[in-house]
Amino acid sequence: MMNEKERIDLLLKHLKLTKNALGKAMGNTNGQIITNIQKGINSISPNFASRITNIYQHINYDWLLTGEGEIESKEYVNREEIETNTKEEGEKYSVRGVVKDSELLVAALKDKDKIIELLELQLQNLRRELRELKEDN
Repeated sequence: MMNEKERIDLLLKHLKLTKNALGKAMGNTNGQIITNIQKGINSISPNFASRITNIYQHINYDWLLTGEGEIESKEYVNREEIETNTKEEGEKYSVRGVVKDSELLVAALKDKDKIIELLELQLQNLRRELRELKEDN
């Protein structure tokens, strides 16, 4: 299994970036955080791995954090590259649009789940109040 320095070196090579470019992509002024990991001053934290994999979604979080698995995430779908032609007048059908729509639907479902939870709590409270009123009479 690769150590952290080796993983960072491979990551930079894989992304074709310098330490400074990666540091800047992460929102830092330079690549000092990368250098510190390579020197063993800092380690790859869950936060660091998360920041990298949020920017470069094809990078495997577990690999970056622990060295287990492959550098490329198997779950990643390159939304930008995948397009297929439909039969109707050569129109392009973009998976990017479908993925974005599905992400919006998932977010809406999560909101609906929260609303349902709140309504269930309100219902429980109303039932409890009703029981209490019946007991008082």
